[in-house]
Amino acid sequence: MLPALGALAVPIIIHLWQQRRVREVPFSTLRFLRVVAAKTTRSAKLEHLLLLLLRGTIIALVALAAARPVVSNVGEALFGGKAPRVVALVIDESLSMGYKVGEQTRLQTAVEQARLVMDSLKPGDAVAVIGASDHSRVLIAEPTVDLAAARKALDGIRQGEGSTDFAGPLKDAAKALSKVSRGIRQVYLFTDGQASGWQFDPALVFGEEWKKNDVRLLVVRTDGSKGANAAIAGIQFETPFASAGTVLRGVATVANYSELPLQDLLEIRVGEERLVQRSVDAPPGGRVSVPFEFQVPLGTSGRSVRGVASLAGDGLPGDDRHYFSLPLAQVPKILLVETGGGPERDRAGFFLRKALAAGNAQAPVKTVSPAELDGLNVDSYSAVFLLGLPSLSDRASVRLERYMDSGGTVAVFVGDAFRSELWERVDWLPGTPRGVKDLPAERQPSLMLEPQHPLFASWDAATPFPSVSQKRVLHWEPRKGARALISIGQGIPYMMYASRGSGHVVVVNTSADLAWGGFPISPAFLPVVYEVGRLSVARAGKLKPVRIGEPVPLPVGLNRDSKVSLRLPSGDVLPVGAGGLLLEEAERSGFYEVSTSEDGVIAEFSVNVDGAEGNLTVESPEELHKRVPHEMVTGLDELRQWLEASRGLVPVWPLLLVLAVVMFVIETVYSNLLARNRAQGDAEHVSTGRLNRRRFGQRRQADAAVVEGGAV
Repeated sequence: MLPALGALAVPIIIHLWQQRRVREVPFSTLRFLRVVAAKTTRSAKLEHLLLLLLRGTIIALVALAAARPVVSNVGEALFGGKAPRVVALVIDESLSMGYKVGEQTRLQTAVEQARLVMDSLKPGDAVAVIGASDHSRVLIAEPTVDLAAARKALDGIRQGEGSTDFAGPLKDAAKALSKVSRGIRQVYLFTDGQASGWQFDPALVFGEEWKKNDVRLLVVRTDGSKGANAAIAGIQFETPFASAGTVLRGVATVANYSELPLQDLLEIRVGEERLVQRSVDAPPGGRVSVPFEFQVPLGTSGRSVRGVASLAGDGLPGDDRHYFSLPLAQVPKILLVETGGGPERDRAGFFLRKALAAGNAQAPVKTVSPAELDGLNVDSYSAVFLLGLPSLSDRASVRLERYMDSGGTVAVFVGDAFRSELWERVDWLPGTPRGVKDLPAERQPSLMLEPQHPLFASWDAATPFPSVSQKRVLHWEPRKGARALISIGQGIPYMMYASRGSGHVVVVNTSADLAWGGFPISPAFLPVVYEVGRLSVARAGKLKPVRIGEPVPLPVGLNRDSKVSLRLPSGDVLPVGAGGLLLEEAERSGFYEVSTSEDGVIAEFSVNVDGAEGNLTVESPEELHKRVPHEMVTGLDELRQWLEASRGLVPVWPLLLVLAVVMFVIETVYSNLLARNRAQGDAEHVSTGRLNRRRFGQRRQADAAVVEGGAV
């Protein structure tokens, strides 16, 4: 507001303009008025200068008061006001800070507030700068007295897509302050106050180091408005694969983090083509599932179908879109492990090989013995079938366990050679085998317990699972996480399933040949076996969806000697160093591609923001005080006043406003007094003129009297 002092030119210009005004007054003679006119003119000039001074002072006082000046408190030296300060500026860079209030985001407001704190620092004060989201981004780790460098570091604050977690940044702030041995230690946390950022153990953050250094925390909220927001919390597809021309069905979950009902529009695009447009209606603070379906474009090729689901948009656009990359169905690559030899028809894998060939004539099937499995790299296979093995070596068990952790599927068929006591130690099975149970010589009714499971994707939902003729089964004690997908008879588990890491394990409670029952010649055998083979068909190069802040592992089956590169959503290509990770932490949402120099693109995956970050609910002051003693201000004005008080500064602007009012009253009284005096002089002049007109008639003197400033 200091440039408003330029308004002082206004009364000066008016004053000069009035001085140049000339009024002609006809008068009979001037010889008796010359001395009086000069004296009156000097008096008028003095009056006008005094009015000019009063009016200019009023304008100057108002402009200075608007600039909010302060002066040092007299007692500041006595009470430590001049002690140096060691300040850590922690600026929230999480996704929620992208919420727009008015014309700017909350992050932009937070940077303005941080600059205001910088302006309050004095020579000798030290400052550290830290960006905060789900991790710390230390811009100035050791407090510096180079305030110009600290101001420049604030230019490095950038909008991120991470979630909010203040534990790490606040610990780093306390660590930075401990590096300076003297001074008042203060941490300024600039944030929207999101409650999710405080969900940590206070004892791990505000411990001995915090108390020992007597760290003072000021939480600076950007504004006091309530944010209304909606977000796409996730997308689920009914099948794990896609094919060109097929119909994909799924459900999008939309969360309404507002106190008002949500009415929005969900769109799904594949490439540039909009395939889905559905209305969204969600209750206040609730979630809604929006079903959708679309046909994969016929020309789709490559490794996956890439698409984006998005909402129409609100104040926080960062969580209004969700990227998905659904693998295109590939030819399954199957490994069969069986014992014995002899004629093909007499071997346990005969019916499996026929079923897999009928399901997909191009499916490569390799058969090995249990001994060969010990030294075989199984990472390149989509599924491994273990057919009636009497036992499994520890080495093979560990190899298969790692294979499933990385997304593979293992299917186990029991049989006469299967030894329960030797399989009890295999802890990745969905149950513990406890011996053989003979069944009556009759067909056993069957029941599909989870018809929506991917293993039954090619099964007609309107057709019941056929009954089977079964001679014997294995008694199983289910383990935690195990699920029975099919039962026979009086609830006997016939097909069991469990997840293992990113992969799957399936146990079929019969032999792969006709020794235990007629399942291999049942109409259900081919579709079930085919879906088992397809369950992990895209595992070669498959990467699970990633959220911002999570590490990204190398694709399964990748040759460790290959030169690997990663294409980012921006289009930049980065070489991948040695180790087991593509990225230590995903920082940007979008589509990523993994390539090798030998094979080109070998994997694709998508990265999305955490939908929960869209919940803009603010932590209550009461709950926050339970975690850590602190002070809190909201907005620029409150921060400015707090800074003045904390430095022992006395605001001058109230006094300036009072003086402006006093000067205005004086100017009003004085100008009215002058106007009344001029009015009285005019009345006397008019009376004299009338008297002269009666005395001399209507004749007028030809001479003109030039009188300045109402001297007459």
